[in-house]
Amino acid sequence: MIEGRTMKTGWICLSVACVLAVAGPALAGTTADARAAGNGVVVTIDNAVVSSTTDLINSTTRSTAHIQDAFGGITLQGLVADIDPVLALIAEGDSITITGTTASFNGLFQLETPPFTVVNNGPVGLVTPTVITLTDMLTGSATAEALESTLVRLNNVVFQNAGGIFVGSTNEIVENILMTSTGTVRIATVNLSMVGATIPTGPVSIVGILSQFDGANPLPGVPGAGYQLQPRGILDIITPGSPPVASAVTAIVPLNTASQALTLSVADVDNDPFDVIIESIPATGTVFDDTVQIGTIANPLPYIMSDPLN
Repeated sequence: MIEGRTMKTGWICLSVACVLAVAGPALAGTTADARAAGNGVVVTIDNAVVSSTTDLINSTTRSTAHIQDAFGGITLQGLVADIDPVLALIAEGDSITITGTTASFNGLFQLETPPFTVVNNGPVGLVTPTVITLTDMLTGSATAEALESTLVRLNNVVFQNAGGIFVGSTNEIVENILMTSTGTVRIATVNLSMVGATIPTGPVSIVGILSQFDGANPLPGVPGAGYQLQPRGILDIITPGSPPVASAVTAIVPLNTASQALTLSVADVDNDPFDVIIESIPATGTVFDDTVQIGTIANPLPYIMSDPLN
C-alpha cells in the first residue's frame, strides 16, 4: 500500500513476491472522509476512539469492534484471525489510527481486512453515548444513518417481552411508555452476558451500538431501513435504582415570605437522567424541572427525587 497515492487494482510483483494493489486513495483522515470515499477503498482514519471491543456479529469465523470520532462511527469487521490482533492492542476509550478497506454489508458501513494496520495513540476516555429516541431509529431516518456504528442510549423504553429471557442472536422489540413508537434491540450473539437473564419489567435505559441490517444495502450515507440497537452486555441494560434523595437544601424559604425558588442538590449514584417529583409540597407549590416555587413554608419538608428516566 502506498499512502496518499491513487493506485489501480491489480497484482504488483517484485522479484518472486506478488501483492494485490487495491484501487482508491489510501488516506482518509476522519470517518466522514472514509464514508465519502465509498466502498472498496483503502483508507486511514486518524484519532478515532474505541467505543466497543465486544463482538456483535454472530459468527464463529468473523468478529467486530467499533470506533468513532466527531464525525460518526465505523464497524471494524473481519476474520477472527485479523480482529483478535487488533483487540490485543486496544481498549475501549483508546484513541487509535487504523487503516483498512471500506465496505458495506446490508447497509452497515464497515472497515474490513486485508489485515488492519493499527497504531494506539493512548487512552482519551470512554465514549459518552448519544441520547436518541425511538423515532430516530425509524426507516429513512437521517439521524440513524448519521449515528450508525456509534454508541447511543435510549431512555425510558419498555420491552414488549418483559419477564421473558434474553436469547442470543434474536431481536427484542421495545416501545416508549406511551406505546406510540417501537424499535428493535438486537441481542447480537449467544456470547453476550445478558443471554439467559430475565428481560426487565418497566422503563429502562439501553446503551449500545446503533447498527443496521437492510437487505437493500443502501450506499454509505443514504438512510435506509433495519436500524437496531445492539447492547454490548447486561450492564448496557440500565434499570431504575433507588430514588436519589435531596442531599441538601441550599435555599430555605422563611415563613410568610414572597414566592422564591427552593433549590435542591441531588446525589444520584447511578448517574441516570431523572425528572424531579416532589413528594410533599404546600398547596401553592409549582413543580419545575429541578426546583419548587413555593409561596410559604414553615419548615423544610421531605423532597424526594424520582429516579431515573426522562
